Amino acid sequence: MGESKNTRKACIKYYLECAGIIAGIVGLIFLIGQYEEMVKATKATLAAVKVSQDQMIITKRQLDDSEAQQRAWLRFEPFQIRRTEIFTNPPNPARYSLEINMIIRNFGFTPAIDLAVSGQTISSGVESFYREHGLTNQIRKWSGVTPAPGPSNAGLGIMPQETFTNWNKIGSFEVGDDVYIEDWLSYRDIFGHPWIIGEGGTYHFTNDSFTPEFINSGKTIYQNQTNK
Repeated sequence: MGESKNTRKACIKYYLECAGIIAGIVGLIFLIGQYEEMVKATKATLAAVKVSQDQMIITKRQLDDSEAQQRAWLRFEPFQIRRTEIFTNPPNPARYSLEINMIIRNFGFTPAIDLAVSGQTISSGVESFYREHGLTNQIRKWSGVTPAPGPSNAGLGIMPQETFTNWNKIGSFEVGDDVYIEDWLSYRDIFGHPWIIGEGGTYHFTNDSFTPEFINSGKTIYQNQTNK
């Protein structure tokens, strides 16, 4: 009778242990199923994010292409430079001045706005003086780096396919000196992006001619929020 009772207890214990093992296995299978679902959901989310990113890239490219097709494109025509007059004032050296016609054309399909011109002139005499005295930091000829554009606020504009002539008179320079001339034109397109183009070269006194040394057709430099 005692052995039968012990046997029954052992069987019950065995069945309980088996049930616990089965429950553990079922729970593990359930957790594995949940994990697989989580992995599938995560992969689906990552795939959706990738599709969204790709679509954003395509949309941005299409927008950039559209803006590039519609925006203003300014270019310098060849500078027209000529010597106008020579001043004599003994005992000082004779001096002369220059007239410059800077012709700008908008090859784009929308207006260029907020035009602003900047530049510099360096006579060969001044350049020699700087070098003679070791003042090389005073020479600021274009070094190949496009400067940051600086459009004006509410400045002039050039309509599509229109030409604009900026005339000015510069001087005076010592007779015999050549003159390095550098001009930059900043502007804004209708999309709010600032642009800059430049041209530079040397005016030769001996034959009253101008030799272009660089033409920078302009690269976009996106403005920060303070430059709107």
